[in-house]
Formats: sequence, C-alpha cells, structure tokens
Amino acid sequence: MSIRLNVYDNIFSPKVQNFTTATEWFNLVKDSNFKEEINAARQFSKGHNIYEFVKRSVPAVTYNFTYHDSKKDCNCTSATGLLYIDVDNNHEIVSTLDKSKIYSLYKSFGGKGYSIVVKVNGLTLVNYTSTYNNICAQLGLTKYFDPGARKATQANVLSYDPEIFINESSYTFDSILDLNPTPSIVIKKEKKAYTVDRGVDISDKERIRFDNIDDFQIDGEMLIDWNGLDIINCWLPIYKKNSNRNNTLLAYTNNLIWLNPHLSKQTARKIVGNANQIMFTNPVDADHLTRIINSVFEYKINGSLAPILNWNKRKIIFKKSSTLSKDEKLKICRDELAKKRTEDSLHKMYAILENWQFSTYGKITQSTVYKNFNISKKTVEKYWLHFKDFVKELNNGYHQS
Repeated sequence: MSIRLNVYDNIFSPKVQNFTTATEWFNLVKDSNFKEEINAARQFSKGHNIYEFVKRSVPAVTYNFTYHDSKKDCNCTSATGLLYIDVDNNHEIVSTLDKSKIYSLYKSFGGKGYSIVVKVNGLTLVNYTSTYNNICAQLGLTKYFDPGARKATQANVLSYDPEIFINESSYTFDSILDLNPTPSIVIKKEKKAYTVDRGVDISDKERIRFDNIDDFQIDGEMLIDWNGLDIINCWLPIYKKNSNRNNTLLAYTNNLIWLNPHLSKQTARKIVGNANQIMFTNPVDADHLTRIINSVFEYKINGSLAPILNWNKRKIIFKKSSTLSKDEKLKICRDELAKKRTEDSLHKMYAILENWQFSTYGKITQSTVYKNFNISKKTVEKYWLHFKDFVKELNNGYHQS
C-alpha cells in the first residue's frame, strides 16, 4: 500500500501544491533534477545566501500528517503512518542504529545531518510529541535529534543521497498516550478566539474572532509566506468616513458571521451596531442595519455565505500574543523584505550562471552577464563576490573541454 504525502513548492511555503508517495519521494532523493543544485549548496554553510536560496528553490514534503489546502494544525486531515526525525552532524550515532526499525535513512539537504523516517501506528496531533520522544528513546536518539524539527507540521526539503537506505518491511512503532489508537484520525486543534469589547456583553462561551490570523501555524513570533496569505478580517477604517456605508458594513458583517458561525442575530447586531458608530460620521439608521444583518444571515442559512478576502495579501503576519512593538514589527518587515530581495537577486544570478551557454556568450564576466540578461549592472557588481569561485570553476571547465 502506497503512503501518500503532501508536496510543497519549498520548505518555507505552507501551501499544499500536490501529492506524492513515500516511494516516489525516496526515488527523488536518490536521483532528481535538483541534485546538481543541492551539491552546489553543500559547498556553503547553513545560513550562507547561496545555501539558503537553493534551499528555497527545491520542493518539500510533510512526512507526519497530510493537510487540506495549507500546512497548519486546523487543516490536518490524516496521519500518514510515518514519523520524521532530524539528526544533525552525527554520523557515529546514525551508523549504530537498528536498521530493522528504520523505514528510510538518508543525508539531509546540507549533507552533514540525516533524515530518519520510521513507521508508526495511531499518531495524532495530541500524542505526537510523546510518541516522538518515545521512539527517539527506543532508537537511542534522545540526545541527538534536532528539537527544532520536532513539530507535527515539520516539512522535509528534498535532499540528494544516491545511497539512501530504504526498508519496506521495517518495524512499526506504536503511538504513546493514545487511549484509543486510530490510524488516520487526527484530533483538530481548537481555534483560538478573542473577546469583544466596546460594551458588548457576551459570555465566555461566546468569544469572538475578528480575523483568521490564528488559523495559521506560526512558529515563533511570525510567519513569512512570500506567495501571500489570504487574510479574512472585519475591517474598520482608520478615520471616520461617510461614503460607501452599505458596502462597508455589509463586508464587515459578512466576515464577522463567517468567522463566528455560532453568533446569534442579537449579538451580531450589537457588534455591527458598535462598528457602525465607529466607522461613519453619519451612521446608518436602525432599519438599514437590520436589513444588512438579515441579508447576511440568509446567506448563512442557505449555505452561500463566503468570506471576503483582504485585497492585499499579507506576506508577514505576527502572533496575536507577540510582545513586539509596532516599530519593532516594521523593522522586522523591512529587514525580511531586504533579505528576500537579496535572495531573489542571488537566485536569478545563479540561474543565469548555471545555464550559461559558452558557445553563445563566451567567457563569463560581469559585463557579459548584465549585457546579455535582464539584470542590472549594479546587481551583478553587488553580488559578484558570492559567485566568484563558481564562475572560476565554470570558466575553467569550459577551457578544458
């Protein structure tokens, strides 16, 4: 029976792009079109610009669970029957492993660590950590696994190892602390919510969400997705306005009900009534407000209620519980954007050099790069030092051929 895995554009993207099987993925580890890029990245240390942008350019999978649409706990659909363990820079301990208990073992992307995959029954989000710890203890890896990769949503970037170890008949571990182990059943994490203020009197059982930020799996202070994240929120203008009142209130009410399907009309009316006073210099009258509330609830009843997405996708979001100030968040956004632009420029130059046609352009120099390709002279000069050795190797190879 084939084991189905989610595929992602890269290790940093949470969006599910496709499916593959464990066997197909292992075959790619053994030999793929990315092997030359991966070998090139291994010439540099982790954190180096070239290492990082190559890492961003290869696909990834999640071994532990499958997901609907995007990789986050609330979208978890099933356990794969596998568990992934990351071991850094320890060939000695890996060589002593009991291979009868290992489904697959291969060198990690950087070439110094190892990816270990084992079979497991009854894995859920609830028992994931305890099961992970127990299996590591049984394998003698407690002191050696990477705790930063001990996450249910942990992705594994494509690597290259022609000597990958695969044992289809490997031992299957049992999950721990699951009273009723049921393979492929995952307990979904309850979504967080936030209370309403501004005078709305509701009980603790009726906590309200005004956006979907908590639907995203945010490890640490923030989540970065350069493809953009679809944000659903109950938008309030910064300054009071007196135009487009109907559409503004309708959009606010629509998303409020979509984010909080448990809301009664009475509670929704109180919240939207407050928003009406905050938004406009001349708020709509009570009858108008009632018509808006009723129309949205009709959409909900007939099943046609859909969220109105923020027109501007967010590429960086911070945890609601973040203690960072507004200025600190802005600085982080600026720094990350600068880093992304650097990586994009490096990636572009790498692609140009990797596919260089000596018969057409001759020897690789700074001028032959920016004169023949859509890349500025300033960019080439700025990042040339990063590729100096690579260019020398390519030019020498051309002269020797």
